[in-house]
Amino acid sequence: MNKILFPTDFSDCAKHAQNAAISLAKLFDAELDVVHIVADTIFKWESEEHMRDTINVFPTSGNVHAVEAHTGIETIQKAMKELEEEILLEGVNVKTHLLFGEPHTEILKLAKKEKPALIIMGTNGASGLKEEFIGSKTQWVNRYADSAVLSVRTADNDTFKVENIVYASDFKEVGANNNLEQINIFAKYFDAKVHLLFINTPHQFEESMACYDRIEKIATKHQMSNYEIHIYNHFTVEDGVLSFAEKFGADIVAISNHGNSGIKRWTEFRTTEVLINHAKVPVLSLNIN
Repeated sequence: MNKILFPTDFSDCAKHAQNAAISLAKLFDAELDVVHIVADTIFKWESEEHMRDTINVFPTSGNVHAVEAHTGIETIQKAMKELEEEILLEGVNVKTHLLFGEPHTEILKLAKKEKPALIIMGTNGASGLKEEFIGSKTQWVNRYADSAVLSVRTADNDTFKVENIVYASDFKEVGANNNLEQINIFAKYFDAKVHLLFINTPHQFEESMACYDRIEKIATKHQMSNYEIHIYNHFTVEDGVLSFAEKFGADIVAISNHGNSGIKRWTEFRTTEVLINHAKVPVLSLNIN
């Protein structure tokens, strides 16, 4: 892992994600790319110069957001500079980006260009209609990013410690099983235990020993060492993962997203997004492709 992308809006949840980003960049000796996106208003800004020129052409447009952006650009630049200096003091190689546009679109474009191994984002979750129809910027990035995405909601302290990683899967697809290699890398760097979790639901019930044997063969194939297998009964996969993670003190919940189109892809996105919104610990989303 040689590069990590960290989008920030300087909010409290972004600060939690920042702590995780710095800790992981130090752990993996990775470059940390920090990006802040100034969202579009009625104009489509492409750069700082474009924004300034646009506002100068329309000095009395009455666009409050544009005036705020004009008066606040120096504040944003100052905040980015201070953040860069803070990260450098931690001994991390850092590069900053100030972009303009739709945040999730710009994050995905930058990720395609920079090709980070990991994107770390803060999220405050979503509920009700927002959860059902809109979703957060973090969810959009999780849906479409090629890179792994770590969604961080809260943090108990300034350090990012991982002792127990839960990887939830049905362990039937080659692509999802291959993601165990990335899980293994995380676990070895943290000296953490991996909990291989299968949620047995009434609608897709499996005999426990057959399921256990399947997972054991996969763990052996991927040369896993410090792990445990769990068959956990619950009414839904999402609630089962949340329940298990809380009960067994997980530090990270990991799950794979299917790269192909179709119902399975959207079912997995739904599971990932529920976990992002409701898990009390960071959620690591891995693209099967």
